[in-house]
Amino acid sequence: MKIPKLSKKDILSIIIVMFFIILLAIPNFIDKSNCEVARPDYKCATISEVLKENCAYLQTNNYTDQSIIWYVQNLCQLQNKYHNSGFDCSNTIQICEVVL
Repeated sequence: MKIPKLSKKDILSIIIVMFFIILLAIPNFIDKSNCEVARPDYKCATISEVLKENCAYLQTNNYTDQSIIWYVQNLCQLQNKYHNSGFDCSNTIQICEVVL
């Protein structure tokens, strides 16, 4: 069994497909240093910005919204991991006092 020889059209098609794949892969390797937290509409924010917003919301509700408390505690862990902040992530009120 012989392997058929590639025509110029076949080679050109392979090159076009490879170019298309590379073009689609480029966004995966672009530096996203300010994009620590994703937002709707593909907007980016830093962890500290989102912590401030959620802590301000929690203050207005006297720290009663459990879902936001959970989110702030998870953001706190990320803040400690990437910025070595040293927050006690189990105490949401203390986190918010420091952030605000």
